[in-house]
Amino acid sequence: MRPFSLFAFFERMEHGLAQLVRGGLGLAVRLMTMTIILLALVWLGYLFWIGKARLNTEFLFGFNSVVADKAGVYPALMGSLWLLLMVFLLSFLPGLAIAVHLERGHTSRRAKHFISLNLSNLAGVPSVVYGLAGLELFARQLDLGICLLSASLTLSLMALPTVIITCREAIRRVPAELEDGAVALGATPLQALWFQILPAAFPGILSGVMLSISRIVGEAAPLLVLGAVAFVPFAPSSVWDYFTLLPVQIFFWSNQSQPDFAPNAAAAVVILLGITLIFHLLALWIRNRWKKRILL
Repeated sequence: MRPFSLFAFFERMEHGLAQLVRGGLGLAVRLMTMTIILLALVWLGYLFWIGKARLNTEFLFGFNSVVADKAGVYPALMGSLWLLLMVFLLSFLPGLAIAVHLERGHTSRRAKHFISLNLSNLAGVPSVVYGLAGLELFARQLDLGICLLSASLTLSLMALPTVIITCREAIRRVPAELEDGAVALGATPLQALWFQILPAAFPGILSGVMLSISRIVGEAAPLLVLGAVAFVPFAPSSVWDYFTLLPVQIFFWSNQSQPDFAPNAAAAVVILLGITLIFHLLALWIRNRWKKRILL
């Protein structure tokens, strides 16, 4: 018979308590996750139930009106699509260039740490601050006025820190052996970057950038500060036009005293969530397709 050891007893007790805590914590996390998903589905179902009467082609391609039953979302929808396209064009290439310079350029470690710290801080700045900066810089100092271009530049500044961080993470995940092998076979560092590193990192870069930019479509605070007009009876045809967006239109309809506008706001929320879901699925499809192309 083994002698009783007080230390071994406490050690077994501590091990058992740790397993119990880990098991209970995992169960609590799973229950919390399922609860959040269930609440989100209930909320989406409630929105769809309220706005299902307005989810039709008349609402989708109709123009704004002071009468709830005749109001449409087409100007706000086209403004949001214009904004998404312009933010992608204005933030993707600069963000990728800055990320490549930070990861593969000849930058000191102290400078990289300083820039990384400031990028993280800029990514956490409230969106209304970007709206104030865009109003002063683009609309007033550059004399662009309240137009789609000034809104796109403002939201591009807002998206740029996240785009840079996403591109850096995608480039960093590329194995160093890939570059070493290309250089060993006679390629220059620039050729290795262009033909090996960037194609390997491209799925993560593009999917991350698209997910970052799709978040911008739901921002209303900087656009309200910038002067987005809630009632626009036409769809934008150029970057110099006045504009309205789905978040601004939802905000406007939600604050109406007439209850007839509630289905319009709910239907617009469903359309906005649908656009976001399409962008997420498109990002996943591009990433998987590009990975298969690389493997082939």
